[in-house]
Amino acid sequence: MNRTSAVGILLLLLTLAIGQSLRAEEAHTVTTASGPIVGHDHQGTWRYLGIPYAKAPEGPRRWQAPVPIDAWTKPLVADSFPSPCPSTHTMSILSFFTRRALLRYMPVVGSEDCLFLNVWEPQKPSVHPRPVMVFIHGGGFFFGSTGERFTDLGPPLYEASRLAAREDVVVVSMNYRLGFLGYFAHPELKDSQGRNEGNFGLQDQLLALRWVQDHIAAFGGDPQSVTIFGESAGASSVEALLATDQSSGLFHKAIMQSPLFLERSHEAARDLTAKILQESECKDVACLRSLPSQKLAQIGRDYAVNLDTQATLITGTATLPDPTIFAGIRRRQLKIPIIVGVNQKELLSRIFHENIPYDTAIYCNARALPKLFAPEQVYAYWFNHSLIKGGPAMHVLEVPFVFGTIADIKGPFLTSEDENFSKQMSHAWAEFARSGHPGSEAFPWPTYGREGTLKTLNLPGIASPTDLPSQIDCQSPWVQSRISE
Repeated sequence: MNRTSAVGILLLLLTLAIGQSLRAEEAHTVTTASGPIVGHDHQGTWRYLGIPYAKAPEGPRRWQAPVPIDAWTKPLVADSFPSPCPSTHTMSILSFFTRRALLRYMPVVGSEDCLFLNVWEPQKPSVHPRPVMVFIHGGGFFFGSTGERFTDLGPPLYEASRLAAREDVVVVSMNYRLGFLGYFAHPELKDSQGRNEGNFGLQDQLLALRWVQDHIAAFGGDPQSVTIFGESAGASSVEALLATDQSSGLFHKAIMQSPLFLERSHEAARDLTAKILQESECKDVACLRSLPSQKLAQIGRDYAVNLDTQATLITGTATLPDPTIFAGIRRRQLKIPIIVGVNQKELLSRIFHENIPYDTAIYCNARALPKLFAPEQVYAYWFNHSLIKGGPAMHVLEVPFVFGTIADIKGPFLTSEDENFSKQMSHAWAEFARSGHPGSEAFPWPTYGREGTLKTLNLPGIASPTDLPSQIDCQSPWVQSRISE
């Protein structure tokens, strides 16, 4: 190769690199009811990261219902995932499996100015409004955010560009208050009608869903076709949204991935508050509101070592007036399609409550929930595929297959089977958002029905339905207190 040719090739490569860089920074502005928002090109979508939907819940707004953000006139550049709400930094999603006993030694991160959401809008033109999928992240109500990473230095787990672009859906995710800043009971904390309250993180989720109703059409989404989906505590949040009357009209389908019984009564939450007051050296809410958010997050972190004392959903309140979340779902009798499912190993039989393994708590929740809906509208799954061949299909491992981020997580180790399986799962979730039916000719998925049919999700993606392990015992008094009438 002569010198002229080499120079020519270098110039061509430089031109291509500059072109890709410019393409990566291409911006797109959408006009919304709140003001103009600037998104950026990413993997076939216009990605808008960090859109505020509520004012910072700090100072006098701490432990109050979220206040909608004021409108703006200057373009809002939405180009980075928002700060997490004050919470425990677990280093990664995976670290939670092994480090819960070490939580008290982990740093606290985040800011109370955290009530932001993200939107992914497909770039491909569409004649009709697109289905909307709203994701609620997990984390046990004490950690997590929309920008959560699978490993310490890895890619964002909930990055939704592939899901949105491949399946032609609009995807939304939101931050919500965590720990005792999000779920806290005190005699002074009432709603506008004088009723007990405590579910401030749930109220954040409700406001984000109202934001979707008011704004999503500007992003090409259909506010009359909204599916909420969540994993772990996010799935428990979906159950809470199914149980509260305040969610009426805000969504039309629901997916629960590994839901847990994460709830306590208002009375039990008040008992826990007494301990927190003693530890914080405060006597009233005014004093607690004066404390730095990091201090309260540290208390929440330390209490999260034990499920009996971690922050969680609170029943017997204005948002969740029934004695249990299942009781609220049973009372409302919603006629909507749902998907509920569990993973093969979940949390590796670690103890959840009173010698009840996490797996049992999740499996029993997923078994009982379909009985509260019309059998022909329920789809259930048993996820049995791992990142490593022959390894366990643990808690959260289905998430990267749904979002398509498995390609980022496995990088050069991604197999064509993994990629195809991810596409099948993404399509099933999106098809459910479109039609209420996750199955297709290539990926048949029968309804749960009265026989309790489960869809097995593993390579090659199509397998005979199977039941949950027969040894799971759902008859313990604690489990029955959550699911019985």
